[in-house]
Amino acid sequence: MTIRIALTILIAILLAAAQAQPGAAAEGEPYTLPIRKAAGAVQLDGVLDEPAWQTAAATGPFSQNFPFDTSSAELQTEVRMTF
Repeated sequence: MTIRIALTILIAILLAAAQAQPGAAAEGEPYTLPIRKAAGAVQLDGVLDEPAWQTAAATGPFSQNFPFDTSSAELQTEVRMTF
């Protein structure tokens, strides 16, 4: 019975780890971010209130490299790009 519980917990942990980074590329493949041309003018003021930002693809979640390279970042960042 304890082996069944341990296996269930192990499977749950592995599934959670596999889903932790849905936007990440497969190992060995470069990550790509589709960048589209903005439909209108974009003001670089740090406020993402233009329609171009709402339709731009976003990256994330990021992971940290120090002290462990398998940890999620403490503060999540989202990157959006358009031209």
